[in-house]
Amino acid sequence: MGPMDKREPYSSQIVFVAVLVIGLAAMDLWPDMLGHGAGLASVNDLFAAWGVNGRFFWSAGLASGSFLIALVPSAARKLDRPLAVIVPICGIAASFAYASFGQSSAALMPAASAAAAAAAFGYAWFEVRLISLTARIPQFSLIVLVLVASRILKMVLVVATGLLPDALQIAATVSAPLVTGAAVVAASLLADRATTSSMILKGMAELPFARSSALSDTTTAYVFLVATAMLSAVARSASVLGYWGRENVIGSDYLAFVLPVGIALAIAVYFAFFRLRESEMLSHLVVLFLIVLGGLFLQDESLVSALGLPAVVGAQASMATELFSQFLFWVAMIAAMRMGGVSPYRAVGVAEGCMSLTALVLGVGLFGRADLEGAVAAAATYGTLIAVWYLLRRTQRMGLSAAEPAEVKEDPIAVACEAVTLSNGLSPREAEVLLLLAQGRSRTFIQSELFLSDGTVKTHIRHIYQKLDVHSKQELISLNQ
Repeated sequence: MGPMDKREPYSSQIVFVAVLVIGLAAMDLWPDMLGHGAGLASVNDLFAAWGVNGRFFWSAGLASGSFLIALVPSAARKLDRPLAVIVPICGIAASFAYASFGQSSAALMPAASAAAAAAAFGYAWFEVRLISLTARIPQFSLIVLVLVASRILKMVLVVATGLLPDALQIAATVSAPLVTGAAVVAASLLADRATTSSMILKGMAELPFARSSALSDTTTAYVFLVATAMLSAVARSASVLGYWGRENVIGSDYLAFVLPVGIALAIAVYFAFFRLRESEMLSHLVVLFLIVLGGLFLQDESLVSALGLPAVVGAQASMATELFSQFLFWVAMIAAMRMGGVSPYRAVGVAEGCMSLTALVLGVGLFGRADLEGAVAAAATYGTLIAVWYLLRRTQRMGLSAAEPAEVKEDPIAVACEAVTLSNGLSPREAEVLLLLAQGRSRTFIQSELFLSDGTVKTHIRHIYQKLDVHSKQELISLNQ
């Protein structure tokens, strides 16, 4: 194998990650500019004349599309290839149609609402495809990197696009579905190639499950999905991006928020998730729950004033809450897939469907009633704490039930590995690698579980083989039986 061949796996991984980051960022640029771009703000005047908001129809379309995918995940998967062409084309057409209603009469409001709902229907499929592809990355830390980078890139792109002339804003909005669709196709091709090549992404055909978690129970995974979906809906509804139209246009004032919010997201996620074993993820998600809930209350101008904080803090908290909740929302989907065994299409469909439906109900209920946002934030706090209490109780029960069998009968593989370690002088790290190998784990799984590079895992395996005088994984497994 030549030098280029050795570099190819890593370059393929970098390309795959970059494609996902761009795709997720472009996907969310799309609705943000539809609802908050100055070039499209006049469209919402049609809805305002009827006493409604364009966000309602987007949420209705997104909920419908998501629940449909969740109901028939197998059928949706079979249609992936034709939809990869149909959805971007329909998304471009719906966006162009929506933008063209800016100079129309209020009588065309039904047509504008249909365009918004149709665009959201396509967004649902984009989200299912991109999140399910992201979930197939073996290394959990790399998944976190993709999600964080996409949120920060989205925020930068939205602000940069908001500074463009109206015509260019419309052009960027209309082209967003095309960029997102191209990312879906490119990522899908790279993922398919990974199953037949020697690249690092090999093994992506099957999701790597971490079963030692409360989320291993499918019912608990769904509870977690619904809880995070509702919290995300509250965060979005209470933020400055909660409603579409002239009151919430993204402009130059958003430049003051981008840098501190992006840094805050990167720091919080780093301490909460990097170098974290995936099976321990649930307890660390509580950190993000608390950040989102804190951000909800900091959006209250009277509270910010009482604390003596600058007024800009409320706006920064609003944007940060929206970004943190979106990240938490996507992590919940991926956790349900990887640990709960939930179908990727069903996990995203149920989560996004519940979030959009809740956002629709909250949007209608809070429209013109800003004084009720504090009560909604309080209700979200209690609801979230109840969900967290349930999940932690579930984790405690699993820990107790796992401890009981250990008192009766020890794991024979672990006992055998311990004896082999002592008799052959294996190092502590080699002992950890040996146990995972004896359990039939792949090199990629070991790399992710122990936070080791591929080269380090190979070195440990080679030393184990030498010390035990075996030449294959099968011989090693037979030795421990």
